[in-house]
Amino acid sequence: MANKEAVDDDTMWLLLAGVGAVFLFGGGIITWFVMATDQAARWLIGLGVLVPAEQATVPVIGGAGLDAGRLAGLALVLVLALVLAIWLTIRKRKRALQVSRIAAPLAIEFGSTFDPAKDLKASRFRADGPQRLRVNYPNGCPDHDPLWRFKIEEIVRHRMGSAPIKTKWNLKKGAFSVRTESFRNAMEEALARRDEAAVERMEKLFGTLLRGEVTVRVDSWEEPGQLDNEGNPIPAVTDIDGTEISIPESFSVKYPAGVLVTDMAAIRIAQILSVKLGGRWKIQNDGKTDTLTAFHKPGFKEMERHPGTALYKEDSGKNKVLYYGVDENGSPRGWRIGQSQPMAHMICVGATGGGKTTVFRSLLAGAVMQGIAVYACDPKRVELRPFQGFPGVGAIASSGKQISELISDMTRVMFERYEAVEHFPAVKDQLPPILFLVDELLILRQLVAEHAKEEKARSAEEKAEAKKAGAGKKSPAAKMPVPDANDKEVAAAAGFSGDTNTQLQMMLALARTARIHIVIGVQRPDAENFQGGARDNLTHRCALMAMSPQGALMVWGQGNAHVGTDLPRKQGRAMANVSPIDEREAFQPDGGANGGAVELQTFWLSEPGAAKGEDKQILDSIAAAAAKKFEGYQFPIDSSPYDLKPGELSSGAKRILNQLDIPLGTEEPAGNLFDEGQGTATEVVNAGSLVEGETITYEGIRYEVEGIDDAGEADEDRILLTIRDMDGNLEALDLDATDPFERILTLDDTAASL
Repeated sequence: MANKEAVDDDTMWLLLAGVGAVFLFGGGIITWFVMATDQAARWLIGLGVLVPAEQATVPVIGGAGLDAGRLAGLALVLVLALVLAIWLTIRKRKRALQVSRIAAPLAIEFGSTFDPAKDLKASRFRADGPQRLRVNYPNGCPDHDPLWRFKIEEIVRHRMGSAPIKTKWNLKKGAFSVRTESFRNAMEEALARRDEAAVERMEKLFGTLLRGEVTVRVDSWEEPGQLDNEGNPIPAVTDIDGTEISIPESFSVKYPAGVLVTDMAAIRIAQILSVKLGGRWKIQNDGKTDTLTAFHKPGFKEMERHPGTALYKEDSGKNKVLYYGVDENGSPRGWRIGQSQPMAHMICVGATGGGKTTVFRSLLAGAVMQGIAVYACDPKRVELRPFQGFPGVGAIASSGKQISELISDMTRVMFERYEAVEHFPAVKDQLPPILFLVDELLILRQLVAEHAKEEKARSAEEKAEAKKAGAGKKSPAAKMPVPDANDKEVAAAAGFSGDTNTQLQMMLALARTARIHIVIGVQRPDAENFQGGARDNLTHRCALMAMSPQGALMVWGQGNAHVGTDLPRKQGRAMANVSPIDEREAFQPDGGANGGAVELQTFWLSEPGAAKGEDKQILDSIAAAAAKKFEGYQFPIDSSPYDLKPGELSSGAKRILNQLDIPLGTEEPAGNLFDEGQGTATEVVNAGSLVEGETITYEGIRYEVEGIDDAGEADEDRILLTIRDMDGNLEALDLDATDPFERILTLDDTAASL
């Protein structure tokens, strides 16, 4: 029998002190306890938990107790607490059994060093067991063996209810996590297999392209029947056996670190994806993480109407931006001009119908709304010509003669500015910018060359006539041949050192300092059309619609023969090296892999003569804004030689207008229709379009048309016009049907006709 240890002295003294305290202070302690009990009773009565002793069925404390109702409630609470405790105990034991079913076979695989209590954490329990596991396994396990890992996963899967599981291994920490996935029905399984087959196909494709093992992760899939970004329905793609093929909308590719993916390689991959997966793709390469991201290019609207004055709510300072389209993010993009900007001049390339004209109109509108005077050469005579007389537009030249003269005038202005800067350098920063639009360069040169030939022939004919008449000297006309004609003999005789081509080349090289910004429009930018390296001065570039590789190489330079070759053939779609939106983009330009080019949808802007509805409202707002900018502005070139003069129409043009029953003069809307303070308006019409009863003016006198009869033979287009003056006197006129007359309209008649 073990010996009992004796009580030590400290314990003995402690017992004696306790007995003494009870003897000395026992009464006080009992009194305090009774008082505390009474206070607690009153407090519980106040809360309604207990009732006074005289009402209580069962006394509890002090002068309080429980009545029957409260006693039953207390009993119910105790029963519920007991049931909850029993349920929690049962659930805990059940969960422990579920975990032990998983831990037992793992302990056999992991060995005795595996402690399930510490190394296995389970969560998210359901009837068939936990749905999440975190397992730490001993370091000695062969986790480098994929077969061993597969075996462990199968053990866990069966013990978790045979549901599909997803396992993530962390070999560095010696742990793995498991989560169950929901069971899928037959359709979901089929779709999953289809998606897996598509991923496997892409991994094979990229593995071949990048020459290594890759991993493909699809972020989103296309849904057949939905509309793509271009507004077209996405078609379902079927294999040769009739099964549907999954097509990704966006995905990422993880490639080996040793693979170098250049910008050209990324572009090539995008082209291959267009063939293999359809659509148009954009590739972003992150060399730091060895990841390619591929996604379908965003779509554009079929027609992007010019926003009008909303584009220029804020003044951009000295460096003006001429917006002419929107990028794939819907941001307005354009050409920033100014002395501190690197792109002084622009070339716009595109086949007929591509949308060059609307680009020119947008540039024109942006310029005049910012106080930049515009001059233009329009060899086609109908694209920019309607802007003659528009606020801020100095002159629009269309014929060979006018084009030669305008280029000469613009060259003169350039050298006058250079002379001013030469003597007063501070003037350079104060020169108001000028935008000079030169459309259809090849047609322009042909018109100028044809005009030069005509002037040379006329000059030679006049010389021959003068010689034949014995004048002995040149006629006045021969002394002043048209300058700038594409004929060196005529140009030299006029005292000019070069022809129109030479002057254009000089301006492209020198006009930047003179604050003259030139835009050249061509269908193909062949080097032979830009002698002396003039094309290199056209640093801002816009190419409309899909180009051939040769054309892309001409526009974007060596190594960029692919840029824009995949553009859809939609009017207004373009690639352009537009100015950066902000400083951040200036250092990381969007589309850097495409020679700095960004895909755009250019703005649609109508011409003044044909604008209706919303288009007319936009043009009217642009004209109003431009008119304010050009109040008091002095244009450097006289516009009168370039104004339209309907009276100078050729006989052929007059005949066409007469056949179409279009009155002469209505194509020139300049000026007010009504005279100030008068109740009448006039318009110029063909004599053949007059009718009886109308009022006209002839030699400054008012007449009323009395009658119209045919005159001459049947094949002659002549009429006999009988008119009556205000005094009743009649007069007969034998006229050509195309001879012009002023017809007088009343206010009511004019309003009705409009």
